[in-house]
Amino acid sequence: MTTAPPAARDIDDIVDDLLVRAGAVGRFPTPVEEIVAAAGLAEAQDYVLTEEAIAQAPAQLRELLRSSREKILGLVDRRERVIHVSPTITHGGRRSFVKLHEVTHHVLPWQRELVYADDDDSLSPSVRAQFEREANYGAAALLFQGSQFDESIVQLPVRLESIDMLAGLFGASFRATARRYGERHSRAVLIAAFDGGEGGRWQRREVSASPEWRRRFGTPAWPGLMTEDRFPVLAHVRQGSQATVTWRDQNGESAQVRVAGRAGAKWASYLLLTVA
Repeated sequence: MTTAPPAARDIDDIVDDLLVRAGAVGRFPTPVEEIVAAAGLAEAQDYVLTEEAIAQAPAQLRELLRSSREKILGLVDRRERVIHVSPTITHGGRRSFVKLHEVTHHVLPWQRELVYADDDDSLSPSVRAQFEREANYGAAALLFQGSQFDESIVQLPVRLESIDMLAGLFGASFRATARRYGERHSRAVLIAAFDGGEGGRWQRREVSASPEWRRRFGTPAWPGLMTEDRFPVLAHVRQGSQATVTWRDQNGESAQVRVAGRAGAKWASYLLLTVA
């Protein structure tokens, strides 16, 4: 579960200013290229870690660069003022997030290094490196246009279908939208992503819970490996079904919670909980 970095308010101010300068507020899907340009950057035409480029490097570096290429998603070269995004990222929403992650590195005045390289670990919600947390936070704020996302979610029912709609509206991936949805909703909402499911065993990827959910039920501390015999609610993920179940709050009192599951094939499976 992600938490806002200590510099969140400063980042919000910088992001809001950039969104205004890009003319992005209220435009859907979020005009990522205009935001990149407003930050004084451009996307590089030639990816820096192509095989042709690696072949020009000193021999002792080539294998290191080849192995790194598999992990690196994007980087910003502040000297050349360009963003490089790995050609292996084909999902439009995910490419947008990587670009805006690099934009955030560039526009935060206290991040002075000239080049950043970002891999799957650094783009994960569990990242611990402060600059990476800040870049993730800023990328989400840019992609979801600050308060525009918060205003949109309260107009929709708490459903997985609403997350689908919001992902399309803002031009984001379902994963990024689901994470933002769980973190920002004004109601008691929890959404979790899983892999697996064979034999009723699920690998928990991430959990996002709204402030109201955490106030009432506490911060979720779900284990990495979860089974349906210990967590029967997971059956709704496998079945793609809905139900109302009893959930205990922090005071031991019973609450009626609506559950909706979605089984994924190529992508993750999801479980959405909200107080009935």
